[in-house]
Amino acid sequence: MKKRLTIENRILIEELLKLNYKLKDISTLIECEPSTISREVKKRRITDKGQFKICNKTERFPFVCNGCQDRTHCRMKKYYYSYSKAQKHYEYILKVSRTGIDITIDELYY
Repeated sequence: MKKRLTIENRILIEELLKLNYKLKDISTLIECEPSTISREVKKRRITDKGQFKICNKTERFPFVCNGCQDRTHCRMKKYYYSYSKAQKHYEYILKVSRTGIDITIDELYY
């Protein structure tokens, strides 16, 4: 099993979410654990601005409105999964986690 998702995997996840695929089907196609897909979508989803009621469909998988047929008429809070923004967030977290603390020894002792 793979450890990390690539940009091709994220593109495939977005397309399969639009087609309302189930979690197990997506994980079989990408060849990774279902929990990896679930965490990826929930962690990197984006939302519209504003204060709305939260839809019950976004509390379980797929956690997003990409494949929802009532998306245009729904007045609930909407979440979306975008592979490009997910990839940018992943690269940012990867970069930030590898930087050290910028502090001098004197500041450390203080």
